[in-house]
Amino acid sequence: MRQLIVAGVTVLNTLLVLSASLPLKAEGKPRDCTMTIAAAQKRLTTGRDVEVNIKSFDISENHPDHPDDRPMTYMIILKGAATESIMRSPRFQKAIATEIIKSCKSVGVVTFGMDGTGWGQSVGVLPGGRIDNFECVEHLGSRGLPRKIIWGQEFCDL
Repeated sequence: MRQLIVAGVTVLNTLLVLSASLPLKAEGKPRDCTMTIAAAQKRLTTGRDVEVNIKSFDISENHPDHPDDRPMTYMIILKGAATESIMRSPRFQKAIATEIIKSCKSVGVVTFGMDGTGWGQSVGVLPGGRIDNFECVEHLGSRGLPRKIIWGQEFCDL
């Protein structure tokens, strides 16, 4: 019996590793996306002193290199006493963003921002379908000239 359980766990782990390396596919229907956004807002606000404002917009113009069929972003704007703790928790942000990206077939990135500041952090679909935090880069390059960012990067000094 123990050998059967060990074999089953080994097969399950192998399947999980293989599925994690497959390209990201949209899951669910548009209604699922709406429900996921509502659940994300509830998850952010439950037990916390924070107001959440969620907006969506097309990023094609500023990021023509976005993942195929994922030209939309959700901006989650936070205001209140708990904002800083949420902004300092990339794992929490990644968990929420991953749910949104998997449920919303046209979303390529989710950005969390502190209201009234330039503080923002993005989680998005990276090459190969992996969902992760965007790389933080300085606005000015080594020669003091404005840098052009590519998909998967964001300015962290503005």
